[in-house]
Amino acid sequence: MHRFRYVLSLLACVTVTATVLSAQTATVRGTVTDSASQEPLEGASVSLVGTTRRAETNSRGQYALSGAPAGAATVRVQLIGYAPAESSVTLEDGG
Repeated sequence: MHRFRYVLSLLACVTVTATVLSAQTATVRGTVTDSASQEPLEGASVSLVGTTRRAETNSRGQYALSGAPAGAATVRVQLIGYAPAESSVTLEDGG
């Protein structure tokens, strides 16, 4: 009986910790387009500078980077045949 209570308490602590950690991250979403034609670019590499967060754009030029740390960040886009581009963003907790 006591053993069951210990396991239940431990699971409750893990759940609360996971919730707190997830509230300190954000998701970055966007669309990468050609600056001249405004056409979406498929296969572009999108990353958050200084992190391991990376994504590739889909056929509509869309991407999503989840688990990004909250705060100021720089998004970098690279695609062969194009000059790399960067944009500064501010990510809110849970946003």
